[in-house]
Amino acid sequence: MIPEISIVAPTYNVEKYVGQFLNSILNQTFKNYELIIIDDCSTDRSVEIVESYIKKFGGRMRLIKREKNSGGDAIPKNTGIALSRGKYLLILDSDDLISNTALEKLHSIAEETGADVLHAEKYFTTDADIVDKKTVLHLKSSENVSFVKEPTEITNDLAERLRLYAQSRFFWFHWSKFFRRDFIVGNRIDLPNIPASSDMVFSFKCLCLAKKYVRIPTVFNIYRLRGGSMTRQDLTPEKYIKKWAAILIDGLNEMEKFMDGLDFFERNPDYRFLVRNFYIQQVFHWTDRLYRKVTPAAIDQIVQREFEARGGAPIALQSYLFSFANFYRANLVDTRQRIGRFRDRLNASVSSD
Repeated sequence: MIPEISIVAPTYNVEKYVGQFLNSILNQTFKNYELIIIDDCSTDRSVEIVESYIKKFGGRMRLIKREKNSGGDAIPKNTGIALSRGKYLLILDSDDLISNTALEKLHSIAEETGADVLHAEKYFTTDADIVDKKTVLHLKSSENVSFVKEPTEITNDLAERLRLYAQSRFFWFHWSKFFRRDFIVGNRIDLPNIPASSDMVFSFKCLCLAKKYVRIPTVFNIYRLRGGSMTRQDLTPEKYIKKWAAILIDGLNEMEKFMDGLDFFERNPDYRFLVRNFYIQQVFHWTDRLYRKVTPAAIDQIVQREFEARGGAPIALQSYLFSFANFYRANLVDTRQRIGRFRDRLNASVSSD
């Protein structure tokens, strides 16, 4: 029997969390699903714990063991997507949880709307290792949006979608979305092997290509705030720049390559720049804290070494930095002139008194 829903989840050293994740799948009120676990060479008890659950799933779970660690979660997730058989696809992290009615509600909305993508605007967070009825969950959204009260299809106008995207109206967590599998596979949408931003590129492709993209008020995911995630790691400046240079360069190259394949961006270079600006600004936002710890000269040396090691910055990044250096310089000159005029008027007013 072909399952209605395929759930894909990579595992890597999540022995503290994977048992509870599996229980959250077992407890689903909707039972017509398959669960594909891809282990990325865990060195703890993760595999042992997953194996202990196989009989409990009664043939609905497959465990795939990779022979070599991929260094991220994109490759394991792509492996799971390729092996999936369901009509719908849910891509999760195995240290998080979903509500007991998640599959039932998502499946029902997807069937009613015929959506390529369901996009949940809100989710719960917790920093608890064990989640139970006493655990305090925090309702959160990462979007600047007026939230919907019922499933709402967004515009098919790509220009309008991109304007909203640049306003942080479509945050990119893949686990906050529910996909029609034929849409993902048919458009060959995969997660690029880029640390921390594979979600962003993947979700951007979905936003551009989906014929029917539906926002939903359903809250179904419980996201665990873990100190070991990349954005919260306490790294040396050298390692921090090295990681974010990879995100900046590789992610931007992937975005540019995708936009090269769409006529819309050839006809509308302003929107190409809008997307590029949003992506780069997001990465720069993540690196802001580094400038409070290290001098600009020291950062400059690290960046030079990293860019040289990677064959230099891509043309798109170079042109962007040149344009915005001059844009901000022009704004600074204009601001200084306005301040000067204001000061002159203020001095003249004081003199007349």
